[in-house]
Amino acid sequence: MDRSSKCPKTEKLSNFEENSLNALIEEEEMVSAVRRLDSDVHQIVYENYNKFLTATSTVRKIQDEFTQLDSEMKSLSQSMTKISTLIGNLGGVLGEKRDDILQLGSSYKVVNSLKHIFDLPQGEFDEGNYGEVLRMYKMAEESLDEYKEVATVQSVLEKSKKIYDITENHLMEQLRNPASGTEFVRKPLICF
Repeated sequence: MDRSSKCPKTEKLSNFEENSLNALIEEEEMVSAVRRLDSDVHQIVYENYNKFLTATSTVRKIQDEFTQLDSEMKSLSQSMTKISTLIGNLGGVLGEKRDDILQLGSSYKVVNSLKHIFDLPQGEFDEGNYGEVLRMYKMAEESLDEYKEVATVQSVLEKSKKIYDITENHLMEQLRNPASGTEFVRKPLICF
């Protein structure tokens, strides 16, 4: 069959069918590619939207934390100001009374020392350390003699003198009593 024997209509139809089929395949491939791209774009938009929401939430949390931190810092600043004011007031009050406080502290030390001195001879006497009682009385008498005008010191000296007198009387009785022996009296006299 030669070409001239073909019908021009059939040939056109065949060309048209071939072209249409190729065009349809290309069009279908293009539609499929567009759908894939559209799906990819939707996926990217969705991912970016989720990232945006996460970032917005994070920014809100940070903003809330900074607001809370700012509130706490203001509260701390107010507390520090109050403390500073109270320290200033306390310094002013104590400054006025500083001499009185120092004198009170000094008096407390003296009273504690006197109490110790006051109690010590009696304790030694109760334990039978008569030589120590005599030694402590002589030492206390010399040290406290210059302050004997002070009522408290005078009281300590009087009590110490009483204990000394009792100790002396006790030792004298021991000396007069031949049954007690001299060892009992000799030991305190050596310490003295």
